[in-house]
Order: sequence, then C-alpha cells, then structure tokens
Amino acid sequence: MVFTELTPVLTALVIAGRVGASMAAQLGTMKVTEQIDALEMMAIDKNRFLGMPRALAALIMMPLLAVFSNIVALAGGYILTMIKFSFSFEIFFDSVQRFFKVAEIMQGLTKSFVFGGVTALIGVHVGFNTTGGAEGVGNSTVRAFTISAASILIIDAIFGYIW
Repeated sequence: MVFTELTPVLTALVIAGRVGASMAAQLGTMKVTEQIDALEMMAIDKNRFLGMPRALAALIMMPLLAVFSNIVALAGGYILTMIKFSFSFEIFFDSVQRFFKVAEIMQGLTKSFVFGGVTALIGVHVGFNTTGGAEGVGNSTVRAFTISAASILIIDAIFGYIW
C-alpha cells in the first residue's frame, strides 16, 4: 500500500505544489515580459526550447523521488515499530521481504512517471498561457497547482480502477 498509493501520490502532490507552480511562474513571467515573443521572433520553438527540458526533467526525476520516498517510508516504519513494539531490525525487514512484491514497486514507479509528466505539462501549459502581468503570474501559479493536484488524484483513482 505504501509503495503503490502513499508515496507516489504524496510525492506528486508536493512536486505539483513546488515544481509545477514554479514552472508556471517562470514561464508566465517570461510570457508577460514578452521574452517568449522574442524567442519566437528568432525562430526558436518555445515548446522545444522551454517546455521539453522541463517535461523531461519531471518525467525522469519523479520516479527517483518516489524511490527516495519509499526508502524514507521504510525507515520511518522501522523506527516506529522499533520504538512502539520493540521489533528488531531482522524481524522488521524479514516481514518486509515476505510481503514485498516487485509488482508494487513497478506500479508505484509507473504512477510516479505519469504524475511527473502530468505536473510538468500542466505547469508548462499554464505558464505559456499566462496573461495579465504580475497578478496573472500569481494566478497562474495557483491554477497550475490546483489543476495538477486535481489531475493527480483523478488519475490515481483511474489507476485504482484499472489495477
């Protein structure tokens, strides 16, 4: 349950709040200060130059962050059971090995990959469509997080229905 539901979703929500909103703010600022228009005047594709690196970074890093979150969850679980129930290291990790399934890790990594892509695409899209100066940039950051968070939860529900 931790590997398939908790760490992918919580990590994605944190990244949506931090990275997705940041992408929207950066690109939104470039849009309202007409820097993106200047790129287009120089025949540089904004999607390829500004959007693709951000999307690829999110696609690559989200599964890595999910692995890190899984490690932290295991360490936290061990510390909690050691303090509360006096479990030894061997007993705890023996039970982890007995109930561990590689399919759960793969399912969590797949979700993380999808969530990272969705967060990046929404952040880039919202940033590219920002209007209204500084106030519009602020609204874009909130909009990017809100849409990303809702999308993550909806996609997780769809994954739950499929798997």
